[in-house]
Amino acid sequence: MSIFRHKKQLRSNLSPDELAKTQVLNLSDVEKVANYEKTISKKPAMIVGTIGLFSIAIGLLYNPIYNMINTRVEEPQIKQRVEEKVVTPKEDVENITCTLNMNNASDGTDSSVVVNLNFKDKILQSYVRTYTDAPNKAHPEVQASVTKLMNDFKAFETYEMTEGYKIKTDALGNGFTVVTTVDFTKLDTTKLNPIFGVHKYAKVDHTKDTTKDTAIKFYTDQNYKCE
Repeated sequence: MSIFRHKKQLRSNLSPDELAKTQVLNLSDVEKVANYEKTISKKPAMIVGTIGLFSIAIGLLYNPIYNMINTRVEEPQIKQRVEEKVVTPKEDVENITCTLNMNNASDGTDSSVVVNLNFKDKILQSYVRTYTDAPNKAHPEVQASVTKLMNDFKAFETYEMTEGYKIKTDALGNGFTVVTTVDFTKLDTTKLNPIFGVHKYAKVDHTKDTTKDTAIKFYTDQNYKCE
């Protein structure tokens, strides 16, 4: 009771202007207290909101991070490449040489024929025939006839040769050599000039698709030695 009377007595002792100032100051203090309380009340809300957003973010990132950490690293599978060996049938290629020697012939010459035959799968593909002729030492008088024969063979080279056929004559000592090359993989016999058929060592002895047995028999029947 004395306190209230003291306050009342103080107020009664203040002038009207002083009393108004006191009321203004009291109102200012009340506003400061109210603002402070508002600030204090907002901070927990902001903190709680920040924590909530952070928790949500962690929740969204949890599964991807978990999956990334726990992703099983699979060892690369080593695939053995099984290469199939392609077995190419081996071609049956064979070369046979047939030889005929005619030394001390009745015409006074020494001559020989060597034929190299090339077969594939037992079919004649090509051949090279080499014919040589020279005067026998005991009969030098036949030199003129040997030279004439060489020139006759040389004349074959003046004719056009179709693909797959070639003939070449060269001097060899007192005699000469004639090399005839026939390739059945390229030769069309219908286009071959008939002039090449007038001499046995210039003509084509076989036909395309001649078998090995047929070709060998052709030479062995003429006393050639084939091996």
